[in-house]
Amino acid sequence: MPTYSPHRQHPDLVTLGDAIRRVRQSKDVSQEQLALTADIDRSYLGRIERGDSVVAVLVLLSIAKALGLTLEQLIAEAGL
Repeated sequence: MPTYSPHRQHPDLVTLGDAIRRVRQSKDVSQEQLALTADIDRSYLGRIERGDSVVAVLVLLSIAKALGLTLEQLIAEAGL
């Protein structure tokens, strides 16, 4: 059973997760493929995309790189 953050579904986490999902889908990459490339668990990536987990900067950096973006570009894509 995953441990959810007390910030679960915080609007900024949802916005960030939506941006990750949008970019991932625009590149025609599955959650499984992105998780493998970013070296994170697929279920964790799913929680990030739903805004259910507070994500560490290093994990965000890994996701951004796996999507071919800088961290700054990913944050800008989310409008944060």
